[in-house]
Amino acid sequence: MYQANIAENTARTNFYQPASKYVPRAFIDGIIDGQYFYNTWGNFIRGRAIVDAPVDMQLQGYYIGPDGMVRILVEATDFLVFSSLRVFAIITEDNIFYASDYWHQTMRDMIPSSNGDPVTLVSPGDTLLREYDFTIDGSWDDTNCNVVVILQDYATKEILQSAVSRIADLTGVEEIEARRSASLFALSPAYPNPFGNRSRIEYTIPSDGRVELHVYDSSGSLVRTLVGGWESAGKHLEYWDGKDDHGREVASGIYFSRLSYEGNARANKMSLVR
Repeated sequence: MYQANIAENTARTNFYQPASKYVPRAFIDGIIDGQYFYNTWGNFIRGRAIVDAPVDMQLQGYYIGPDGMVRILVEATDFLVFSSLRVFAIITEDNIFYASDYWHQTMRDMIPSSNGDPVTLVSPGDTLLREYDFTIDGSWDDTNCNVVVILQDYATKEILQSAVSRIADLTGVEEIEARRSASLFALSPAYPNPFGNRSRIEYTIPSDGRVELHVYDSSGSLVRTLVGGWESAGKHLEYWDGKDDHGREVASGIYFSRLSYEGNARANKMSLVR
């Protein structure tokens, strides 16, 4: 089982850097070392289960064997003081028969890699969206494969939230998006970020109203107006091509997208690299 992805398996093991490496061993939410006393793991898990998570997480996507996509939606519900948040997505497989027993939650692949995807969430209402493509190897049983997603602080190793879905159940993107769009005022982080030629900016408004979406430089000067007018409720998508309102390319640096709607505002940082 460990041979499916030796490099990523080793990287994840080394991330926790236990003084001695052995199995079975559990790290509950990344911060409680359950060691090999597996009869105590249940108490540790139940203790962490009653701790309120500061974020909500939803998984969407599709799977048309052997390829699929997982869409991760995260919204902060409290203030976060973590400085090194990363999203990790893992393909696991259950019901693997080996050495006269069945094994579950075996790591097969980490997408896009074992390094995770750095993200920023600070205040209640902050949101992020990530999409990752994946491929199920022909030697795995796709009916027993899952996608597991965790939001973890890379510095403290604390896991703040997680979600899991059978890959065959990654459906209903349109339905979930419609419900989400009807209730949110949100500005998603630009993607990709950093970017060189074009970055995608998604935002959602809960009802029809006047919207302004601007790009500012690090000094606070207006660089580009992307939206300025009446918009319908729901999710919207804009792109910034790294040019100002006069069509001139701007220099590499830090910029900010700012969404205004009905007296409310959201802002996110973008890095332009030429």
